[in-house]
Amino acid sequence: MKKLHILLVEKSENQIEFFTDALSESGLGFICNTARSIEQAFKILKNSIPDAVFVDVSISGAQTMSKLKKMKSAQSSLIFYSTVPGTTLKQTASVSNYVQLPGSTETMANILKNFFNDAYKS
Repeated sequence: MKKLHILLVEKSENQIEFFTDALSESGLGFICNTARSIEQAFKILKNSIPDAVFVDVSISGAQTMSKLKKMKSAQSSLIFYSTVPGTTLKQTASVSNYVQLPGSTETMANILKNFFNDAYKS
């Protein structure tokens, strides 16, 4: 599998650490850039085409979600995440790619591994 480029849009240092630990534990080769705000993410996306963009739902409203969907490259997967159950989020924000954060990095590593194996089979 190729080395993955991920953009993580997250303001919490704890969540950033959680994601990077889960990505490391997954065994996936990756480059992970972090944007601490939506504005910073837009700047990064103007110059970079990541394989996947993970966005914390709590820092993105419906309008921002729409802008991200339009702005991101067709080559990037856009995945929103939160502790909110996915069915609730899908109904209220029209989100199709969603990850509900589990309690452990091991579980998150398995979720990421399954997602990337399915999305980027070569």
